[in-house]
Amino acid sequence: MEERKSKKGKSFYDCSGYKDGCKVIFPKQFYGKILSGKVIKILCEKNETTKIKGFKSKKKEGKTFEAKLTPTKISWQLLFFCFILLATTFGLV
Repeated sequence: MEERKSKKGKSFYDCSGYKDGCKVIFPKQFYGKILSGKVIKILCEKNETTKIKGFKSKKKEGKTFEAKLTPTKISWQLLFFCFILLATTFGLV
């Protein structure tokens, strides 16, 4: 994975084989949390991270939570794994 900046100045990680057709990209910041290259590497290699602390709720200002990240098989967009479902169910985010 390589860190790059979009034309609008947003940082993201993309596949080092991008020029060869790999279209995998990840945002550097997700729900207010900066994702390190190490986290992205783990996500790509193991298809899941350990719980990461410090995500910020978009619905409740000042509320933070932890979650595992896992890519979807179809689009590789980041999804919250299990914890976000529980947090949403109980109104924590």
